[in-house]
Amino acid sequence: MLATLGVVLDLALSSVGDYLLESLGLLVMVTVGLVGLFVARGRWARRYLWLALVIEAALFVTSGSFSLTVVAILAAAMSLSLPGLDGWTRQLRKADAPPAPAVLLPLALISMPAVVGLIVDSSTAVSAFSLGGVVGAWSYARAHRLTLWALRLVYPPIGIAVAGGLPLWQSVILGALVGFCVVLAWTPGALLGIQPLEPRRFEAKPVFAEMAPPEIMDEIGRDSHGRKR
Repeated sequence: MLATLGVVLDLALSSVGDYLLESLGLLVMVTVGLVGLFVARGRWARRYLWLALVIEAALFVTSGSFSLTVVAILAAAMSLSLPGLDGWTRQLRKADAPPAPAVLLPLALISMPAVVGLIVDSSTAVSAFSLGGVVGAWSYARAHRLTLWALRLVYPPIGIAVAGGLPLWQSVILGALVGFCVVLAWTPGALLGIQPLEPRRFEAKPVFAEMAPPEIMDEIGRDSHGRKR
């Protein structure tokens, strides 16, 4: 987070207004990544923070403004490389974890302002479209079904219209990013991600008393042979 704030403040002090979209996008990315790392302890958060660091470094270089912020970026990269994080992050998926597309879709939408702003020429349409993706990610995370259909049907034509006013290579990149999000939105996993969780039902099955843990037998007042005490 310090590295991101350093980049944003450095650009602001340098009056580089063209990088406002990327700066805001980076703040959102790092915030989401840190919450995912320290609260959810997810492996995806560590990888997502690496992506944010790569964008920060690219933004720092392309802005042409060099300062001590590079030290914060290097320190953040070293922190993400610490072996201690291997024991902190969850190594196995939770039993009720959402499908991978349900996680990748909002993360891709959240990354849109920083990635698009870094590659594509800034304009009002590009900024509004990119920031709209962040709103869509928030709404999807709130399990709004209409948002998923908007990402499937409304998001593509808007993206094509925005890309149409850009140079060829930039429109191809923006189209690829939008296409990636749309493909994720049409996967079955993205639909499962917004469906309400159903309570698990377990069917009781008889077991031999000798096979039951002693603490359970003590709790129900039975001995190791199933007889009442």
